[in-house]
Amino acid sequence: MPGDVPIELVLMRHANACAPAPGQTDEARELSPTGLAEAARAGAWLDAHCGRPDAILCSPTVRTRQTLRQLMATGGDWPEPAYEPRIYEAGGQTLLELLDETMRPGDGVSRVWMIGHNPGMQQLALHFDRSDDYRGVPTAAIALATAAVANARLAIAADWRVRRWAP
Repeated sequence: MPGDVPIELVLMRHANACAPAPGQTDEARELSPTGLAEAARAGAWLDAHCGRPDAILCSPTVRTRQTLRQLMATGGDWPEPAYEPRIYEAGGQTLLELLDETMRPGDGVSRVWMIGHNPGMQQLALHFDRSDDYRGVPTAAIALATAAVANARLAIAADWRVRRWAP
């Protein structure tokens, strides 16, 4: 339709994390060796299947930051990530609002990546992927959602095309 803007969203749950050490906060948990490998494979998949983001929203936890570092390990030009505290423990509606705040196609921001946590990432992914074969969001899983949206409002977009990847 006239006025529709093409956008691309990468929604990713952090890779596999270690169990917390005694006295360690959840926010300080690091990726396990499995998680580091998962995140590296996710980065290779993203490099092959989508363009570089215009903006990156990432939870400030250690495991999401480490996941993002693995995604960016291919080198090159990357935007400065926004480490957004509202992503941690957020539900799908809050995450959708954060994406809507960030998406600015008129200013060249039409490709956004978000790295976060369950259950919020699963709730958000369900907003875009309502297929019968939806199986949830395991660690390091990616939902690549594309659409043309009216007035760049994600909440009212229709006809989403979603590709999924999981390790």
